[in-house]
This record gives sequence, structure tokens and C-alpha cells, in this order.
Amino acid sequence: MIPAGCKANGVLLFLGSIDVLSSGERTALRIARDRGWNVVACTIGIDFTASEKVTVSDKGATRLASRIDDHLSDRAYALEAMIKYLEVERPEILVGPRVVVGMSAGAIALAAAVARIGPVDAAVLIGGGENVAQIITSSPLFNGHIELVETLVDNSDPMPLVISNTPCKNSNKRRKFIERVLQESKLDPHHTAAVLYGTPVLMLHAEYDRIVRAETDQTLYESLERPERWRYRTGHIGLTAIVPWKIGYVLHWIGKTVLERPAGGQSLAASSMDVTPPESTFSITLSGAHRTPLQTTINEIASACPRIRFGHALKVRGGEVGRISG
Repeated sequence: MIPAGCKANGVLLFLGSIDVLSSGERTALRIARDRGWNVVACTIGIDFTASEKVTVSDKGATRLASRIDDHLSDRAYALEAMIKYLEVERPEILVGPRVVVGMSAGAIALAAAVARIGPVDAAVLIGGGENVAQIITSSPLFNGHIELVETLVDNSDPMPLVISNTPCKNSNKRRKFIERVLQESKLDPHHTAAVLYGTPVLMLHAEYDRIVRAETDQTLYESLERPERWRYRTGHIGLTAIVPWKIGYVLHWIGKTVLERPAGGQSLAASSMDVTPPESTFSITLSGAHRTPLQTTINEIASACPRIRFGHALKVRGGEVGRISG
């Protein structure tokens, strides 16, 4: 909840990164609360101890697209469940304009979430992108955890046997496979971005992003019909790390955009998007965390905020699917 005696501006629906509310995210949300915004934070973890070989084939594309849609729908349904809970138990938290903010993986899931919960008054995407298959197969974050392979099968046997799984290094095959996954996915931001048409959108973009590759953010920018975008000469970790120092500008943009117009901005009807997931659960356990060389992190932050002196801490945290912050 906002501080006692403050009038609420509205509610920020926050979709966090896979870092399960990093210290930077918590600081930014605390600043938002201090400035009059109720905050509902929805987080999720990913098991980095698991690894998977994905066969470059039509069946493999369908399977990977289904996995991607499972994850995106998990975030959408988790946020919806939190809102429904608050409507009954704490309706005062949801009074006023609704603004959805996504960080990293949260930004990737943002459009699917909006398609599920209905229109919002504004959206902010920090370090997002589209074409999830391209993101996870090119990101160092998933290196060693997701591998595209070509499978050799002995079809002469009555029960076909897999003879070998070898890494797919053919760039043309990889490109066509990723294109097929994108076509098969229903909830990839490339397809769900249309739900935000007519909604004020702000994007924060890292020009040297290699975790959610900068080109995937650029294509999402095009899919969103070129909304307002702030660009920073840094990488993904640098962008997420400077959010506590940039959140004041973001809140100013939100206030100017949302508080000067009636609540309930126009957006496509949520019913126009199919976000019904296959049977799945919300729970994913965070068993590890990506580690970027510390000096790389420091250089990224310094390039984006040259006047800031800072300490550093890289921590591994466990977490839960959703948390109500207040």
C-alpha cells in the first residue's frame, strides 16, 4: 500500500524478471509506492538446472511453441488470479488507473497478460522483445539449457530408434525452425502486441542487449507501431540495474500520460485474443541464477549512468510465482 495519508494515483501491475524481484526492482517499486502508486507485483522463477534438447523438426517446433505459450499464459493467469483476489479482499488497492509494467521476461509476457486481464491505461516495457524462440536459442542466459539438435532415427526397425542427437549448426535450418515456432505460437508478443493498440506504451531499450537480443526488441517496437522509446547505450543487465535511477522519469511519463486522461484507455477487447493455456501449473522453482562477469555488469551500468557511484552484489534467490507488494 501507499504511505498513510497519501492519495493513490492508481495501481501499477508489475510483471517481474526471472530474477524474482531483484534488489533493483524492489527499490523501483518502493519509489513508486512512495509516489502514490499501489503496486501489485507478479514474479516467477525458472529452473536453470534443467536442460533440454529440442529437435529441429515440425514436431519439435510445435512442442517448443507449446512450451512458450505455457510459460506466457502462466504469467497471464497468475496476474489475473492476483487481481481477482484483490477485487474481493482489498478492492481499495485497485482504485484508479491501471498501468502494467514489465521487466525483461515480464516485458515479454506483458501483452499476453493484458489480453487476459483486459484493457489498461498505459504499459511500460523494460528490456523486452518478441520471437521468444529466437530469444531463448540465442541468449547466453539459456546457453547449455536449451539446445537445437538434429535427430537421426533408424526407421528400418519396427520400433524406430534414435541413433544420435547432434547439435544443429546449420544457420538456415535454425532460422527456418525458429520461424516455424513463431508461426505455431499463439501468445508470442509478435502476435499479441495488437492488444496494446490504442494504449499509451513506453519502451526502455538497451542497444547492446545480448540476453534479450536488441534486434528482438526492435521488431517488437515495430509490432507495437513505434511507441515512445528511450534508448540506452548499455546491455541487458546494465538496463535493469539502472531502473532505480530511471524510475522517476518513468513515473513522470506515466503521470503525464495517464493522469491527464480518463481511466480505462482504449484497447482491443481481451476476448479477441485466445489465451486459454493447456493444462499446466503456475509453479516453477528457481534453482539457480545467471551469472554475468562482474566487470561486464559494472561497465554496463557505468556507461548508462556515468555520474552514479555504486556498490555491487550478485545474489541467488529462491522465490514464488506471485507476491502482493504493499
